[in-house]
Amino acid sequence: MVNKEKTSENKTAVPTPGRLAQHYREVLGLSQKEAARRIGTSNSRLSDIERGITTMTEKWRTRIAPVYEVHPDDLLEGTPLRDDTHRALISIFDNMTPEQRQAELIRLAKRK
Repeated sequence: MVNKEKTSENKTAVPTPGRLAQHYREVLGLSQKEAARRIGTSNSRLSDIERGITTMTEKWRTRIAPVYEVHPDDLLEGTPLRDDTHRALISIFDNMTPEQRQAELIRLAKRK
C-alpha cells in the first residue's frame, strides 16, 4: 500500500482514511483506548485502522463515524479534513427545515 500521508516531501498529500479517523478522534479529545471501547473494538484493531494496516471498510466507517460525530463519507480517502467551523455550519444546516435551507442558499447565492 502506498502511504499518502502528509510528509516533508509531499505537503499536499491526501489523508488516508485511517489518518482521517485519527484526526477526528483527536479533535474530540478521545484516547485511542476510549475510542476503541466506544466503537466496540480492541485498541490494537483501532490502531491498525488508523495506521492503514486494517482497511477502512464501509462497515468500519459506519461503526466509527457516530462515535467521532462525523458522516461515514468523511472517512473516505480524498475527503478534506473538516474543522470546527465546517462542522458547526453543517450542524446548523442539518437543523434547518428544507424551506429554510432553500431560502438560505438563495440568500447566499445572491451575495456573489
